[in-house]
Amino acid sequence: LSPLVRQVDFALDWMHLDAGERLYQQNDPSDVVYLLLSGRVRSVITRPDGSKAIMREYGRHELVGELEVLTETPRATTIHAVRDAELAKIPAGLLHLVKHKHPHVATHLMRMLSERLLGLVKGVELESTDPNLTTVALLPTSPTVPLSLFAERLRRALGLYGETLHLNAAIVKEQFGMHPCTIRGSQEYSFVRWLASQEDRHSVVLYEADYELNDWTRRCIRQADCVLIVGVGHETPSVGPAESELENVAAKAQKELVLLHRDDTFMPKRTADWLNARTWCSRHHHIRCDDDILPKEKTLNRKRQPRPIGPSRFTLIERSDFGRLARHLSGHSIGLVLGGGGARGAAELGVIKQLEEAGIPIDIVGGTSIGSLMAALYAEELNYADMKQRFDDFTTTMGSQVNMALDLTYPVVAMFSGRAFNRVIEDLFGNRQIEDLWLPFFCVTTDITASKKKVHSYGSLWRYVRASMSLSGYLPPLCDPEDGHMLLDGGYVDVLPIEVMRQHGATYMFAVDVSAKDLNDYENFGDEISGFWLLFQRLNPFVSKPKIPHMEDIASKLAFIASDNYLNEVASTYCDLDTFFFFFFFFFCVVLMLMAHALVFVARTSQ
Repeated sequence: LSPLVRQVDFALDWMHLDAGERLYQQNDPSDVVYLLLSGRVRSVITRPDGSKAIMREYGRHELVGELEVLTETPRATTIHAVRDAELAKIPAGLLHLVKHKHPHVATHLMRMLSERLLGLVKGVELESTDPNLTTVALLPTSPTVPLSLFAERLRRALGLYGETLHLNAAIVKEQFGMHPCTIRGSQEYSFVRWLASQEDRHSVVLYEADYELNDWTRRCIRQADCVLIVGVGHETPSVGPAESELENVAAKAQKELVLLHRDDTFMPKRTADWLNARTWCSRHHHIRCDDDILPKEKTLNRKRQPRPIGPSRFTLIERSDFGRLARHLSGHSIGLVLGGGGARGAAELGVIKQLEEAGIPIDIVGGTSIGSLMAALYAEELNYADMKQRFDDFTTTMGSQVNMALDLTYPVVAMFSGRAFNRVIEDLFGNRQIEDLWLPFFCVTTDITASKKKVHSYGSLWRYVRASMSLSGYLPPLCDPEDGHMLLDGGYVDVLPIEVMRQHGATYMFAVDVSAKDLNDYENFGDEISGFWLLFQRLNPFVSKPKIPHMEDIASKLAFIASDNYLNEVASTYCDLDTFFFFFFFFFCVVLMLMAHALVFVARTSQ
């Protein structure tokens, strides 16, 4: 061994952290960098007002605490073990020695430091979209959950992103000749080392727990970076015995709910009941299963039959639901962000059509203003054809001049009462809850009561979509049923919510900006203008029509002006919908499709 390797080996120290144990506390001296060999730890910051926020999580083979050591500042956060963890301690002196003797190490560390600081400046950790999960526990909500079949299908889906192992009590018994609950003494040590070796050899290990809270189930939960609580959507959302002890066994582990549905299910229902009974779940997923996992009922007495499932719809749903969950767990989720822009939002249909024809799956959808409507329709339908049909019905109803005239009111709050628009949106979505959509969905509104941006990922779908589309002066604010705050169009604060999508876990994103261009093509009409004169000019066939912006143009521009600077940072060029007709927009979509193919190819070949 070289002298440097001997010095490093002599200076390193090893330590073990139990789940929930603290590694260091905020404001402690920074004299050690930690290398996480196995397990998972979480960084939490305590703000001056006493509130706490999770900054990020660290997985296997990541450095912890190097930022403070390199900058010689006290610890900025507190680190807790999410699950049992093994770490190597690298003293600051050793780090400085290696840095001076090997400058390329310093270069690499500075790059890591720069990326971390860039993430803090933008208000989001760059690594937050890469979960780096190596162990996932699968916990059934009832004995009837087909957990083994689900685990095997998920294992195959995760196999696209790295070698994946599925372990359950039967597999362990076959390996060791005894049930894992009966392993004791010297065999316990061998068993633990064997599990550790499996984690080292595989990208992801799926631990299938038993329904009962036995030693094997406790071990599965204790080993997990993430616990997936798996239930059947049409069953009673009761909490099982193992779930009831989940917070005691793995208080800090990430917990998510997975609901399985038959492939002829029209839409999920009562998801809020499942989530209300499990306040510890941070996310939920709807998975449509084939007959091998959840057989159809022989007789179905539905009042409303599901729509016919064409080849495109069936293929997308059946093939991608497990793929969507696998992409989420492996950090490859694809998000679609649809921006606001009034009637220009119809162009977003073209993007969705091209993505569908290219076979590019969408895992998360979100939007602002008209983009929230488009995103909600896609999260319900999952295909272009049905989505376009429903959007056409919506535009036909909205185009009724009679309905608009009947909704006019004395403009104390707004020109329209909002009753007609509410009816159209409510007829479009019914009493659907956001939690019952097939895809994770969010929309953005402006909370004028609290003067801030508000993101909605649960609750009444039609109400929050309506609020996200409510231009001031035209429609009255909608009062949030949760807290009574008044909500207006989300374009006032975030016309293209890319950072919100990143915070929802998307690694790759397609963002569609259809907002209005600058008001440069209008006449200079001086200091004042008469609406009656404009009306006369437009009705007179013998004179040219004056180029004066409408109220709608001005209100729309005001809604999006706050986001213009941010949009310029997001993309230096974008498709100008005022210059190109929709026919030419098709060619833009083709280019987008080719770029998307390249993105997916790079993502897969990099594994």
